[in-house]
Amino acid sequence: MMNSSTEFHLITQRVSQNNQEFLIGVFNIEDILKFTRYTEYTILGFDEENDNKPITKEEVQRKLIPSKINAIVDFLIYNPNAIFPTNLVISIPNHVIVDQVENEETGIVTITLDKKVFSEIEKFDKNSSGDIYLSIIDGQHRIRGIEKTIEVLKEEIRTLESVIRTSKETVNFENKIFGLKEKLEQIKKIELAVTFFIDPVLEYQAMIFSTINRTQTKVPPDLVYSLFGLTKGDSPQKTVLNIVNTLNGKVGSPFHKRIRLAGAGTKEAKDFYQTGNPVLSQATVVKAILKLICKNSREEEIARHKKREYFDDNIKGLPFRKYYRQDMDTRIFRILYSYFLAVKKTFVQNGIPLWEFPDQDTRKPFNILQTTVGFLALLDLLVYILTKLPEDENDRVESYQTFLQRAKGIDIIDNNDPKKYPFASRTKNLLYNDLGEVIFGKDFPRKE
Repeated sequence: MMNSSTEFHLITQRVSQNNQEFLIGVFNIEDILKFTRYTEYTILGFDEENDNKPITKEEVQRKLIPSKINAIVDFLIYNPNAIFPTNLVISIPNHVIVDQVENEETGIVTITLDKKVFSEIEKFDKNSSGDIYLSIIDGQHRIRGIEKTIEVLKEEIRTLESVIRTSKETVNFENKIFGLKEKLEQIKKIELAVTFFIDPVLEYQAMIFSTINRTQTKVPPDLVYSLFGLTKGDSPQKTVLNIVNTLNGKVGSPFHKRIRLAGAGTKEAKDFYQTGNPVLSQATVVKAILKLICKNSREEEIARHKKREYFDDNIKGLPFRKYYRQDMDTRIFRILYSYFLAVKKTFVQNGIPLWEFPDQDTRKPFNILQTTVGFLALLDLLVYILTKLPEDENDRVESYQTFLQRAKGIDIIDNNDPKKYPFASRTKNLLYNDLGEVIFGKDFPRKE
């Protein structure tokens, strides 16, 4: 906590690990922003002859990734359960510590900071001329995301307050302003765990940063999407996950036992896939279908906390968007089921569908249709075919066969050397273009 009366105190707890000591405290966002800010520069040292001002170099900078910042802003504004469970890591230079008192019984360390830490923050906010003394070792994206969230909310409040003066819908605007102010205060009061290192040398800061970021384990995408299925709330992710799982589990489906779900290494999963070939990952299929509902990954995250009415516009290239909005999930399922069943029935050699694996003991695809690349190319083609189909016919196998029959002559087996359709990402557009041009002619819009 922080005392903001006449002096400023950081209440922390001493922690020891492998003969290394640091301090940990809990502070709300409002208080954290009183003593630190995100800066592009890294502090290389302090100029003792010039009031210990930070020494920086333009060459040593920490650039942020805008998409990560925007994701944090959306996370805080739109997710009512937004939390940051991992610690910020901050460096405190010795010369800004006015006093440091430790309670030997409790291990609590109270640090009093020089008032210039806070006065310089105020200057920094006004015209960027202030110096930031407590620099961020790890967590700069979180801090900048928090800063931007507060900026966005304040700007929205100012805009609405200016509009309300000339609007007849005063009550509606007042309610919106109240909600935004409430959200702003709620965000300011979020508590974060903060780890402090006192006067760490630059090399030690680099070691801390690299250790934290190098040892983090990335969560498997299949597991992420599976977890969406456990949530009670409605969302595009949950809808698409249910569709994918149904396609995978339904006997007779062109995707039956073809999608590798999270937990595919368990005994139950191995028994299930004993007569199948899960060449497609759950994450790949879910992500591809989600792209036919949401404009981008940012909207995917926002939409998780929105009602279906949020998707109130029809957007070219997103054919499933309106079906999700209208709560017609089964229509999405039937379109995918019918189209890929038409693929299975159309591309056949010697009576054997090229979509299928005739020898279930062979776990490797032997033609492009059986690969992830083939699936993605076919899905892109479906998007275009849907623009040519009457809506009341887009859930019929025969409707898609009418188009696909024109492409039966394409050499899917591809025994050429080198192969025309190698199992590589670049083949996706090649296959899409070849299928499209044969079906629709030279006016078909190619993908480069």
